[in-house]
Amino acid sequence: MSQEIALSTAVETWPTFSGETWEAHVTTWVALQESMEGHLWQMGAIAASLYEHFGSAAVKEFAAEVNTSWRRVQEYAHTYNEWTGRERSRIKSFGHHTIAARTDDPERWIQVAEDEHLSTRELERYIQREARIEAGGEPEPHLETCPTCKGVGVIEVEG
Repeated sequence: MSQEIALSTAVETWPTFSGETWEAHVTTWVALQESMEGHLWQMGAIAASLYEHFGSAAVKEFAAEVNTSWRRVQEYAHTYNEWTGRERSRIKSFGHHTIAARTDDPERWIQVAEDEHLSTRELERYIQREARIEAGGEPEPHLETCPTCKGVGVIEVEG
């Protein structure tokens, strides 16, 4: 069964999937995942172009018109611009590239994410841990029970 037949993505209807084999599930999933990643990079290109053609003053209006936050538009543009001309990872997500783009050495951090098989949250923690160490602090934050949420959560406190 081909992917076109197995997958319905019509916006007007609820998406369906009629694949029956393991391979159909895997190949369709991978194809969609790759497509989504490609679309995020394309949206980054659009966001970067927006800044180039209309300036930063237009970002909030654009974000409202496309129903997203202006910070997301800003971050997509930053990620796209930061990775333009650099070697992107073929196995790590746009989200990984976004996190790495926030650092002084994005290529190093994307390589760490690949080598250590890090999720986006783990990559953020690695980067934060190194920043704490470089600042002369403890590798791990000091956490305490959050007083306002009645012990349900924890907060990071200055040591």
